[in-house]
Amino acid sequence: MKEHYEHTSDESDAAYLSSCNDGGMDQATYRRLKTRLTRAENAHRKAQAAETAIALRAEARHGMAAFDFDGSWPDDWSRWERANNDAEFFLRRASW
Repeated sequence: MKEHYEHTSDESDAAYLSSCNDGGMDQATYRRLKTRLTRAENAHRKAQAAETAIALRAEARHGMAAFDFDGSWPDDWSRWERANNDAEFFLRRASW
């Protein structure tokens, strides 16, 4: 059974899962997406290079596409939006 990652209330996991019949992204997939985004952010922060900005933008877009495909977005969805915007800004600034 899949668990919704936006679960933040105090109710027990069993009660929450029994109320979720529509599926959603499982926790392991969300953790993988979050880990990949964090690694790309750290690499870009360290190197500040166009290659790392392109990789960051790709990871951010991959995560947003996965959320769109799944039909549900996490509570921290803006993290992927910010990463995409930061990478786009860096690439635009680098091309001046």
